[in-house]
Amino acid sequence: MTLNVREGMPASDLQRRAFLRAYAHEDLGLTRTYSYPALARWLTDLGVSDQGVRAEPRSAKSQKVVLGCVPRTEEVMALFERLQAEFPGAELGRLLAGAGEGRRVGLQLAP
Repeated sequence: MTLNVREGMPASDLQRRAFLRAYAHEDLGLTRTYSYPALARWLTDLGVSDQGVRAEPRSAKSQKVVLGCVPRTEEVMALFERLQAEFPGAELGRLLAGAGEGRRVGLQLAP
């Protein structure tokens, strides 16, 4: 399975997409506690780029959850801490690169 990325895409965008897929599937111990519009507002309030945030939660359900795909940058780890605080029972660390075994993904540059 692959996750398309654009050249120059911030790692936080990749993190947002990976998280939304897990959330939509209620995977990694996540339970949908927000409606999709409320989740989009909450993520935007956290400073997550609002590009695609409104549409992505709904479309994320049709995409496979991928693990180990998000690089551990300073920006990613700051958002990771906020997400983990909101969803303390979730295994969100499995989305991070170097997180161990699981469904691994190949990153593919989008045209």
